[in-house]
Amino acid sequence: MTNYFDGSRRGRGARHGASGAKLIKRRKTWKSRNAVSEIIGNMLILAITVIMFSGIFVFVASMDGPAEKVYTDFVGSVETNADGDVVAIKIINKGGHPLEDRRTAIYLFVSDTASSLGGLGRL
Repeated sequence: MTNYFDGSRRGRGARHGASGAKLIKRRKTWKSRNAVSEIIGNMLILAITVIMFSGIFVFVASMDGPAEKVYTDFVGSVETNADGDVVAIKIINKGGHPLEDRRTAIYLFVSDTASSLGGLGRL
């Protein structure tokens, strides 16, 4: 019978002696390598994520913005006199962006013929 406390037992579970010390030492180095490997893996994943995000950011930042459009809501009416002659044409901006005089031109289409109402700077 083997005495477990005198160091005579050799093998996997030995706590004393040369081979037991080497076995425990090997386990420590294996665990420390595993921890370093895990840290390196996490750093690589982080680096890949940052590179992908910055690539997408550069792509989106280089895209052109939408074209400038003016959205408005007009209501028009025509006033006539007793003879049926046109006295006034009213165009009212009911909502949307305010229109600037110098950038706004109004065209009246009658039988597919365009006529400009007013000119630049006056309406």
